[in-house]
Amino acid sequence: MRKLMAAVAAVFLLATFAQTAIADIDDDDQEVNNGTVSSDGRHVDLTVEFECDEGERYKMQLTVTQDDTGAWAQKHTSGECTGDEEVAVSAPARGKVGFDTSNDTEACAAIRTRAQHEGVTDAEQFCEDDINLDEAEDDDDDDDEDDEDDD
Repeated sequence: MRKLMAAVAAVFLLATFAQTAIADIDDDDQEVNNGTVSSDGRHVDLTVEFECDEGERYKMQLTVTQDDTGAWAQKHTSGECTGDEEVAVSAPARGKVGFDTSNDTEACAAIRTRAQHEGVTDAEQFCEDDINLDEAEDDDDDDDEDDEDDD
């Protein structure tokens, strides 16, 4: 019985220590900002903001959907945490349907952080359901001008 109680106490202490050692992604500072969609609707560019401890690494999966069109995009990215993250993500549309600017868009980010020699320190998911997409400025006009100069 003493061994069982000692084991339970050890697990409790370990769990308590592990909770204090885990660095949380700050829930108050998570945001997916409004973005742009390419003129053909095949790429969505958004910025995801979050905080994580400097020196850790993050992995993020961003999923973007439009209910009215059925369009969806997904992108995986990773990087080193600097504290206040502002990650620009360009997600390609999947399937045959593209995005448009006339519909409200939902974006969800799943982020996992890890510290060297410690493993995963946090995992969070958050969504913004009122993302507005503007049409991206087209750079094709500038390319046409450059082509004329080559003649």
